[in-house]
Amino acid sequence: MNPTRVIERKRDGAELPAEDLRAFFDAYLAGTVQDYHVAAFLMALMFRGMTARELASLLAVMMESGDTVDFGGGT
Repeated sequence: MNPTRVIERKRDGAELPAEDLRAFFDAYLAGTVQDYHVAAFLMALMFRGMTARELASLLAVMMESGDTVDFGGGT
């Protein structure tokens, strides 16, 4: 996964597939994507926005990146 290519695709208006979003943020959490890449990615999002599908994918990536709590209270 090339972070610069992901940023360029978003900057140019492409809809990013869930796999690219997951790979980008997994690489960031692993330390192979730098803070300046994330800053550039966020700037591209600010100018281009996100589709509903991209937003749902990004939220899933964020939720799955850490511990979760089940508030179901089932019996």
